[in-house]
Amino acid sequence: KPFPSAVAATGLLEALSENVSIGVPVPGLVHEVLVKVNDPVNAGDPLFRLDDRDLRAEQTAATARVEVARAQLEVDAAAVRKLESQLARWEAAGTRAVSVEEVENRRNDLAVFRARSRTATVEIAAAEAELSRLAQLTERLTIRSPRAGTVLQVNIRAGEFAATSPADPAMIVGDIDRLQ
Repeated sequence: KPFPSAVAATGLLEALSENVSIGVPVPGLVHEVLVKVNDPVNAGDPLFRLDDRDLRAEQTAATARVEVARAQLEVDAAAVRKLESQLARWEAAGTRAVSVEEVENRRNDLAVFRARSRTATVEIAAAEAELSRLAQLTERLTIRSPRAGTVLQVNIRAGEFAATSPADPAMIVGDIDRLQ
């Protein structure tokens, strides 16, 4: 022994603050592990990512729906302008050149295209809300550290299935600056 006296004991050396068991919000395939044991992390740092291909595909479809609705809005706006112009000319011509029924039909057509324009505007808003929802769900698949500390355990690898079981955490993060 290099020392004249010594104390020996068995026990467990732990972080002074509680360790945090890192889980996943939804079960899924692990796409990428971004840290390893003993890596320091700050609050909000990404630890690993779950597979998000299904959500990215839905985002592509939602983006297409936004573009379709925007194109429909442009078509309807052009139709409204055309019908407004026609209606103004027919009303100015009077009842000798155009029948009252034709003028009334153009007014009704104009009302229909204005309603379709409002519908297209609402469809754009709904598709953009869907895009926002999908972006939030995709972001949620990047698992981040809830606090600053050190990665103490990594129990998950890329290609493995991460379950939501709290008994088997994917990672454990703790602050080992002060031990007990």
